[in-house]
Amino acid sequence: MAAAAWGQAQGAPSAQIDKLVLPKDTEVRTGGSRMIEIDGGYHVWTKKVGDAPIKLLPNARAWISEKGSHGAMYDDQLPYFTELLTFLKSA
Repeated sequence: MAAAAWGQAQGAPSAQIDKLVLPKDTEVRTGGSRMIEIDGGYHVWTKKVGDAPIKLLPNARAWISEKGSHGAMYDDQLPYFTELLTFLKSA
């Protein structure tokens, strides 16, 4: 996937036509992000910003919706909010 930018067309000042400007090479640009594997074989994109050491979240935990949807907040509301409130009260 190549990065692209919109730019104004070169030429006469009256030319108000926008054109898509693509890079001339085929290199994939990730902006310093990389894909890592986390528990359960899931792959996520991550990017470290700054020089500070990575901190672990001491009371972090995971909950998986029975409906298996990334939109559980909408698709599986009762169990989602029950678990969310339990987590917030334990913090």
